[in-house]
Amino acid sequence: MSTSPKPFIHKACCTLPPVVSSYTPLGATVRVGQDMNCYAVGRADATRAIVIIYDIFGFHPATKQTADLLAQGLDARVVMPDLFLGKPWPLSNFPPKNPADLAKFFTVSGSWDVVHPRIVATLDYLNKHHPSITSVGLVGFCWGGKIMTRCLNELADRIKAGASAHPYLVTAEDIEATQRPVAILPSKDEGDMSAVQAKIAEKWGDKGVFKAFDDMHHGWCAARADFESKLNRERTHEAVEDLVAFFEKNL
Repeated sequence: MSTSPKPFIHKACCTLPPVVSSYTPLGATVRVGQDMNCYAVGRADATRAIVIIYDIFGFHPATKQTADLLAQGLDARVVMPDLFLGKPWPLSNFPPKNPADLAKFFTVSGSWDVVHPRIVATLDYLNKHHPSITSVGLVGFCWGGKIMTRCLNELADRIKAGASAHPYLVTAEDIEATQRPVAILPSKDEGDMSAVQAKIAEKWGDKGVFKAFDDMHHGWCAARADFESKLNRERTHEAVEDLVAFFEKNL
């Protein structure tokens, strides 16, 4: 019998717009393979790397700001591949005129079959250009949380731990399938995640993390992160500190 709640229709993901950000990222854009750009920040000679899967708005300055904080806190190389190849969800259709279109976007542009080879290409890039790296972690925002859990199953030989802030539709079954430790940091908008919390505790014990940010909205660490808000800024820094502690333990 399933221990997961029924699928949760994520209204916040369909209604909360990205913030307007004037942040100047600290990193640079590098080319991965023939067709994909990648945002890269942090020490080139680091021994640890984090791959970030962004939310539907792609290379947003606020998401890069969180990537910069993570690179600094963990003293790691952080890379964020442009898995949508320059075609994130269009702001001209947000909020979506038809919410079903957003679900279709996840199952087409964000499908495992599409993003899996691009994540593998990113890992290959790290191996080739940063031979000092001995362990890799993964952070997924929103829909990237779902992809993260699958990576911890099918790419567990290459990724040692994974985390997600404000994940989209992550279930207890997703956690059960993971072969590496996982951390989940939901906002108040993710619905009932008690089954996920219980499964993390059961499967990963003190190697895993579940911490709810009940005063934060969906997206508070990515494109919807309002760093001009004192509370949002403090909570994002707190989440980064939690991620740093998680990866320090598991990478």
